[in-house]
Amino acid sequence: MWFAAFQSYQYNNWLVHLAAKLLVNDEGASSLIAHNPFQGQEPPKFVRAEHYRYTYTKIGSKAAKNGAWWKRKRIGNYLPAVSLQSLKDYMKHMGWPQPRLPK
Repeated sequence: MWFAAFQSYQYNNWLVHLAAKLLVNDEGASSLIAHNPFQGQEPPKFVRAEHYRYTYTKIGSKAAKNGAWWKRKRIGNYLPAVSLQSLKDYMKHMGWPQPRLPK
């Protein structure tokens, strides 16, 4: 998702679609992330995306020697917290089917 940060989420419709899929523990969407803490459980009620700026740690620094190759600084919210209900009209407007919670 690093490339999405070059624009706002409003220019990355796929990210909103991904958020909707994560809200129902969609297997395809979950396969894109390293760990889904909701797998096999009730899906989350809300998801959001945070914006961080990453920089390399200095070669030879204590952090680098410990395997911490990156430093990150929180910039702010990227995608505000959304729920299935809050995305309902957006999904309809885009012509996407409304994700359904598993039964």
